[in-house]
Amino acid sequence: MTTTWNIDIPPADDQPVLRLVLVRHGQTSWNAHKLIQGHHGPGLNATGSAQAQAVARQLLERFPTPDAVFSSDLSRCLDTAAPYINQLNVPLERDTRLREIDNGDWSGHHTATIAVEHAETIQRIRHGEDVPRGNGETTGQLRARTRAFTHDLISRAAQHRYREFTAVAFSHGGAIRALFAEAFQLPGGLQLFGPVTNCAISILHVYGSDTAVVAQYNQHPSAYHNHPSQEP
Repeated sequence: MTTTWNIDIPPADDQPVLRLVLVRHGQTSWNAHKLIQGHHGPGLNATGSAQAQAVARQLLERFPTPDAVFSSDLSRCLDTAAPYINQLNVPLERDTRLREIDNGDWSGHHTATIAVEHAETIQRIRHGEDVPRGNGETTGQLRARTRAFTHDLISRAAQHRYREFTAVAFSHGGAIRALFAEAFQLPGGLQLFGPVTNCAISILHVYGSDTAVVAQYNQHPSAYHNHPSQEP
């Protein structure tokens, strides 16, 4: 890790550093038609496939030698990961903890319809009340499984022979927001983190087991022209 004169950045000392690169999946037809997905929904549409190719090029430039690559087991994430993982010599590890929040019986319905029919429930969620979405998951349940994923990854990084451990994970907007909220042990829901766009890249640096730094949030691949590689 390069030493810089940033005295307000937490010192790593001899603690392992985890670089967690989070990529939201590309666009699907349900995204395009504003249908709620959750644990359901199709793979990528043509726009999403082009987005996946673009983000793969940027990932290969910036992170050509990741220590691990993960993906939600849902098809839209696996489709997004494919152009990147196919160029690497590391296996793709599927992890259900990276799934989007389960929206239950709201899945497949238009967002405008649910906003009207379940306005009271939505207001409760927006005000931080931890209630299920469409008889599916609560935000707390989403945060619990993303927290478990990060804790396992930190333990794995601690056993790595190098100082930094880079993991790339293909996930979903809600899950990425939950990962950030958990990294900073923020109370309540996910309100402090805005929506994550299709194929945007977000990066967390984790020092030890309890200190995190936002290195990047919700950056579209088009912003990375001529960005330096992770390699020296």
